[in-house]
Amino acid sequence: MTAIAPKTANVTIKTLMWIIWIAMMMALPLYKIFLGGGGERVDTHARPVDLFVLSLFCVPLLVSTGIRWLIIPKFKNSLRILTPFIAGVALAESLVFYGKFLVPEFESVFFWAGVLAMAQFVPVYRTDP
Repeated sequence: MTAIAPKTANVTIKTLMWIIWIAMMMALPLYKIFLGGGGERVDTHARPVDLFVLSLFCVPLLVSTGIRWLIIPKFKNSLRILTPFIAGVALAESLVFYGKFLVPEFESVFFWAGVLAMAQFVPVYRTDP
């Protein structure tokens, strides 16, 4: 059994992160279009912004942003970045599902917040060569 050179492993992990990120970004509009019905209009004034809606919006958004800007920069090895990367992308994507299924009155707000939260995870991190 031969060991993989660190540079080859680094390139492989970066490629994997790019594939994951592109697939998740491409899936976001598909979720909005194809999940949960045919895009029926929902009265956006039917539900006020209460603590439940605010926590569904803020918690995943703040945790994913914290992972991206506070945790990921501490790592210089691509392999160590992979786990927080996947967790952050999953939290960012969860905003779209929360907006689609739990609070459809605010679906557009949750969708665009999820897109922006996902966009910050574009895998151009500075890692070891």
